[in-house]
Amino acid sequence: MNWSISGERTRRLIVAAVVGAATVAAMPGVAAAEGVDALNQGKYCAMLVDKAPEGKVSPVLAEICSDTSAADVDARIVAESARIAASRGVEAAAPIPIMYWYENIHYNLDSPGGFTTIYGNSGSCDSSGYRVEPSSWWKARLSSLLGNNDCYAAKVHNRALSSAETFGLTYGGSGWWLGGYSDNVGLVQAYNG
Repeated sequence: MNWSISGERTRRLIVAAVVGAATVAAMPGVAAAEGVDALNQGKYCAMLVDKAPEGKVSPVLAEICSDTSAADVDARIVAESARIAASRGVEAAAPIPIMYWYENIHYNLDSPGGFTTIYGNSGSCDSSGYRVEPSSWWKARLSSLLGNNDCYAAKVHNRALSSAETFGLTYGGSGWWLGGYSDNVGLVQAYNG
């Protein structure tokens, strides 16, 4: 099974992300979503998370936004990961993108919207993966998910954490629309499945 995203699909996803980021920049209050402080606002956003302790939520290590470029956010995420590793006295490993969150169904391709890259600080997904709790802004707006680096399945819980459904996170998989969980996400557990 080919899990990679290639050619035309990659181009369309990048265009959707750029259009979505431009739309987010024009929407008041979006850059100030819960968890992103006033100094880290911008149209390109990312979250850096670590692996979750057993049964817990993945710790959020950084939330970074920039008006400059996605490359600026990437560089700042890598720098923050290195700073965290140094403070822990361990060798830094480059964080990798594990998920992409989209405000609208079909990866924002049909309608521009919010977009955030989720980076894993502890490598690609294994069978446990990462358990990410969205900010309050994303809990009410997350409508599609795309996985990367072995994070090709996700168990999505509703905001009340009373029900969950598993979605495929490959391009065109069931994560293109979260159905009854669209705009109603309390937790996303992305894993290699």
